[in-house]
Amino acid sequence: MSDIERLKFPGTSGQTVLGYFKQLWSNGAIKLKVPMVGEVNPRNDDALRIKSIFNEIDDARSFYDATIDEVPGDVYGRIRETKSVIHELRQGLWADRWAESLIQEIIFRLGKFLTDYQRLNPEPTCGGKNFGKFESILTEMRLAVWTIVAQLYLIYNEFMAKPHNIPDQILQRVTSEYQAEGIIQ
Repeated sequence: MSDIERLKFPGTSGQTVLGYFKQLWSNGAIKLKVPMVGEVNPRNDDALRIKSIFNEIDDARSFYDATIDEVPGDVYGRIRETKSVIHELRQGLWADRWAESLIQEIIFRLGKFLTDYQRLNPEPTCGGKNFGKFESILTEMRLAVWTIVAQLYLIYNEFMAKPHNIPDQILQRVTSEYQAEGIIQ
């Protein structure tokens, strides 16, 4: 009998003690005391907020589509809308301060893109003046946001599916970095 088979509850459809523990932990029923860190209590609402933020980014074409056929003003509007939704989702108390700080970084990166876009004069148009600058600030924002999403995904992947549009190269790079640092196996 394997370790996994020993951990299965009799009469359940494959639920393991570990799975049950994760469920209790994410719902706040179990709290852990970690030396030098204190009490660790990742709440289900943190994971749900992160999942909602992932979905918001993953659903927005502005975060993953090639810029060559994009209308800069439409991209600006969608990024602005996404920032507003993420701002609403991040409200409230977070059990996981690290995740909260990364969500704040996403909002900062989106705000920086919006500010940089507003400073382009004249406003960029497809193939027109400032379109290259638009592509540059959009690419910078996308790389930063997807890198943060990859970090959150690697830690919270037990609670959610991989974002469909996350660039594989970014996920592989962050995975390698986290493995080298011993954060994940």
